[in-house]
Amino acid sequence: MLKRLSLALTLLALPALGGCVAMGGAMAPMGVTTGGAQDIGLARNAVAAGRIPEPSAFVIEGLLGEHDIDIAHAPCDQLLCFDASVGVAPALDSGVDTAFMVVGFSSAMERRALQRPALNLALVIDHSGSMSGAKMAAAREAAHRIIDQLGPDDRLTLIVFDDDVDVLADGQPVDARTLERLHRRVSGIRDDGGTDLEGALALAYERLARHRDDGREDRVLMVTDARPTVGRTGESDFVRLAAEYAEAGFGLTVVGVGLDFGQDLSLAMSRVPGANYVYIETAAKLEERLGRDFDMLVTPLAWDFEMRVEPIPGYRVSRAFGVPSWVADEGDGAVVVHIPTLFPSNNRGAIVLALEPQETVTFAPGPIAHRALRYRERRGGDLATWEGEVVVPEVLVGDDPGVAKAVALVNTGLGLQGAAALAHEGRYVEALAVLDAVRALVGDAEYDAEQRLVAQLTAVIEDHARAAGDRYERDEVGRVEGDARWIR
Repeated sequence: MLKRLSLALTLLALPALGGCVAMGGAMAPMGVTTGGAQDIGLARNAVAAGRIPEPSAFVIEGLLGEHDIDIAHAPCDQLLCFDASVGVAPALDSGVDTAFMVVGFSSAMERRALQRPALNLALVIDHSGSMSGAKMAAAREAAHRIIDQLGPDDRLTLIVFDDDVDVLADGQPVDARTLERLHRRVSGIRDDGGTDLEGALALAYERLARHRDDGREDRVLMVTDARPTVGRTGESDFVRLAAEYAEAGFGLTVVGVGLDFGQDLSLAMSRVPGANYVYIETAAKLEERLGRDFDMLVTPLAWDFEMRVEPIPGYRVSRAFGVPSWVADEGDGAVVVHIPTLFPSNNRGAIVLALEPQETVTFAPGPIAHRALRYRERRGGDLATWEGEVVVPEVLVGDDPGVAKAVALVNTGLGLQGAAALAHEGRYVEALAVLDAVRALVGDAEYDAEQRLVAQLTAVIEDHARAAGDRYERDEVGRVEGDARWIR
């Protein structure tokens, strides 16, 4: 919870810009989230399976992306709006009082108004030996769901790979004549061999380039456990390839499966323009993300979002959460946050910057930073720009629920990372103490999934502590079993 709240700074909505979508009807507007990680499904799956995840599995941008973060937005009648509020609280990992600047995204577009462009899609299925069992079944089911979302205006290239790469369909329309044949080919996919991920990705881009059409969105969608064993296997090789084609206008979506999913590789690739990744840990989530929400997963909403934040003297930006990259300028303490792509979403997304006072400065009402941002509504289109002050108000009027939620999620992510790191070092009692602090942050009903996650991770670490002979006294937190239809 926030220890002190400096609430609802001047609400920062962009002025009217070209390409706006007017709000109409009674439906709630659509949310907006960043590209990159869309969830922390890998961590949830690992913990439910009785494992202690690597700290990096708790990707804070993914945790933020799982939640609807409703900060106090000014009325929005644009395709894309931005608002900012600040909450002051200690960071869970350091205990240092921090001003968490929450930048929330919103849109006036209604969910029913979203119309994805026709796709030139390369669906790439990993059927290597490591994909055996539930992963292979999930990959086939994912492909079936994706094909069902396509129509005759779309073009589909279907590629499967192990240590070889095979093209099962090449730029075909998904019409009544081809639909049954495509599903039959997917049903026949079986696991075998090594994993030539680089060869499959390169061929997918090459085949898409053959079928390019100005009226279609070019995108590779790869279903994989992201564990390359054949050809190039270095992360930099894949990022270089994805970035090269991203520059030419090709999008990329990675759909990850399996407890041994290569999240670090997928996360790196998903941070190029037009890219994202989602991890599928349950049958229900597969149906949701690749069925109902498919259009949002493959339809970028805005490009090249960049925000420069210049703190006033006495403050510094210490960290940024929910962003793929940020850089500090030399000398003046300003930082530049860059988000290559924003996507439509059921959730209103947010990014969070942590501002800390210098040794002799305490937080007080008044300006805390200058902010300038810009973005493009169309790839290669004109830049829309805005700038203004981030101000701590004179009167603290109470909690902004959206800011409190964003801060709680950031601190939850920091706590889960810290507990996992301690547990991997064998410091189980310290890890359990950190989880006690996290549990206090997620006591409300809206954090039901995080409550289950903390309870499960606590039980797993307790088992390790007992096996190591550690002595400790705790209240019983209960065990939560994983869904039998989880994909492992």
